[in-house]
Amino acid sequence: SDTINAVLAQLKLNHNNKKSQTSMLTKIITKLQQEEKEKLNLTAALHLEKIRQVGASSENDERTMNLLSQGITTLIQKISQRVQNINECIEELRCEAMEDE
Repeated sequence: SDTINAVLAQLKLNHNNKKSQTSMLTKIITKLQQEEKEKLNLTAALHLEKIRQVGASSENDERTMNLLSQGITTLIQKISQRVQNINECIEELRCEAMEDE
């Protein structure tokens, strides 16, 4: 994150040369950071749900197990969507870099 913040700061310093491209890069990088942060939060939640699932399985609580399984499935889907969004941001950055060459 420090590296990304340094890149953002450098882009803002150089904004006079290519203002529209810098603005686009800044937006993409900001979105990338937001997606990474959300993915990290979802991953932490997934780990907690898996820990809870292990606890529920030892108590033979079928209702709780079903709810936790559904929650885990939902979290996995949300994480997959975040990964897809992150990959799209990276692809956009690549395209912008190629346009700059």
